[in-house]
Amino acid sequence: MRSVNLYNYGSGRRDLMGIVEPKIIGRRFSDLNKRFSNDLAVQLDSIEQLLNAIEAKLRGCEVIHYSYFDSLHHGILAGSFNPRDLPLTTDVEFVEGTSRRQVTLTYADPFLYREAVHMQFQQFVLLLSSFFENVVRLSEILLKKVVLHGKKNKPQSIPLPEYLYHLRALTELGYRGHDPLYHCYDRHSLFLDKYLPTLVSLRNSYIHGYETKLSVARTAPGGPEKYLLTECDRPLLPGSPELELGSFTAELLNGTTAFLNDLLAALKDAVADPGATLPA
Repeated sequence: MRSVNLYNYGSGRRDLMGIVEPKIIGRRFSDLNKRFSNDLAVQLDSIEQLLNAIEAKLRGCEVIHYSYFDSLHHGILAGSFNPRDLPLTTDVEFVEGTSRRQVTLTYADPFLYREAVHMQFQQFVLLLSSFFENVVRLSEILLKKVVLHGKKNKPQSIPLPEYLYHLRALTELGYRGHDPLYHCYDRHSLFLDKYLPTLVSLRNSYIHGYETKLSVARTAPGGPEKYLLTECDRPLLPGSPELELGSFTAELLNGTTAFLNDLLAALKDAVADPGATLPA
């Protein structure tokens, strides 16, 4: 049985809230962003709930990845397997601080295994997409608003690529400086620009459509059959080894975890000025 330590904020959350909480208790905040949306009011409870949701969604993606995609059986998914490969069992212990939970999955039917992989990948995509939208909302509460809109026609959510587009544009136009938030996104731009367009497309497809966007293919002539994403957005290219399902989810998790840790530090630095009010 494999043991996996799930993500936790560690000192990042404590350091950020150690600055934010006294400002809120001391009434050192304004309704600057709230004029665009009531969801952006600076309230301690909503910020705590948002941080809890961000952490829980990243952990949920980790559980899905290590339960299903970390050790995919490509032969069963491709229909070219030895009958002795079944039943297929995955046994993982997930550790959250002092808590432990065990996930044991057994599949004797290749059709049900393929169906589970499809459904869990869709759940992974939707959870991670929601994670990034929650990250945008956290930034839009603690810092001056980036994406402007009328209060009566506010978007249901703001995908991170759209937020990044506006952040870069405002910075290039001189309306925002090269602050800690900008530098954080710039450090992770290679990862974000590479994977987020495909993630957003998959999210929209799974909400409004029915295709799985997954199929068996070879990433090299004469190579083994792999279970791949069949569609992607640039800079990812069709048939690339990066679209192999297990590699794709692993890279998303690794890049997202590094980004989140850096983002917490950037938000802390952005609000750290003792004389500044929220949103900073």
